[in-house]
Amino acid sequence: MRVPVPASWSRVATADGESLRAWEAGPGDAPPVLLVSGAGSDARSWRLVVPELTGAGEAPPLTPVERAHAASPSLAADHRVAGYDQRGTGASTGTVPPDSAGLAAEHALAVGRDLLGPSFHLVGHSLGGMAAIRLALGHPDRVLSLVLISTSAGGPALAMPDEAWLASLGETPGVDPVERARQNLALSTGSGFPERRPELFSLLVEEMVAAPPASAESGAAQASTFLTHDVTGELSRLHVPTLVVCGTEDRVMPPPNSRYLAGNIAGAELVEIEGAGHALDLEVPERLRDEIARHVAGTVAGSEAVAG
Repeated sequence: MRVPVPASWSRVATADGESLRAWEAGPGDAPPVLLVSGAGSDARSWRLVVPELTGAGEAPPLTPVERAHAASPSLAADHRVAGYDQRGTGASTGTVPPDSAGLAAEHALAVGRDLLGPSFHLVGHSLGGMAAIRLALGHPDRVLSLVLISTSAGGPALAMPDEAWLASLGETPGVDPVERARQNLALSTGSGFPERRPELFSLLVEEMVAAPPASAESGAAQASTFLTHDVTGELSRLHVPTLVVCGTEDRVMPPPNSRYLAGNIAGAELVEIEGAGHALDLEVPERLRDEIARHVAGTVAGSEAVAG
């Protein structure tokens, strides 16, 4: 069995003058996979899918509770995986995250090019998925395949988030911070998650409470990305193997968003995970790892068959 090696960390310079903290893990000769996180998330959002990115000085090690829930083996066991802190999060520079999917796509391209080489498999979650679509449209030669997790084409195809989730974005004076965090996390996960994984749920709540509050500018930037994203008229230009994944109880990017993507990208496959919500990387990391690995393997096999 391969002994997990902690991720290596570096800095990636972007064309707009930012410096992004990035990581890479896994065998150097394995299929390259770039992970792009969701709105305002730093690199640790993938820690249960790729446990190697923790415990190497830059990120604290997994707790025993997290370790018990993490994918085993890691996605990095058979893939060269990279990820990064978005601008304005973690140890990357900037005061706010990207305010458009196009800018987020350019940042993802910079990391992928520097750490993984000229082309790579691209995995994006939520707003990271919007960036992944933009990158694939703008630089089709760079993207070997796409995995779009809990995301949307935007524009007229946008199925709006649940009203309770939208209401949770505003400030509610007098609400206990711990209770507020519990409510917000419950809205981002499937209805049964708090009961299935009570220790992990409590740990994530503690993490949310301890995190610095997001600024109004950060919220505005994320809202701008969400509201301006519209690729409904461009999906027909995507001719890259695509897997679309969502939870059946996603209240942030409801399933009709994923169904639209799968129905309008040529040859795309749709996987709906029963009972899961929006945070698939935290709820079902092993299932997510399996779906990504299966898709990448199928793409590699297809490419080899064509080449042969």
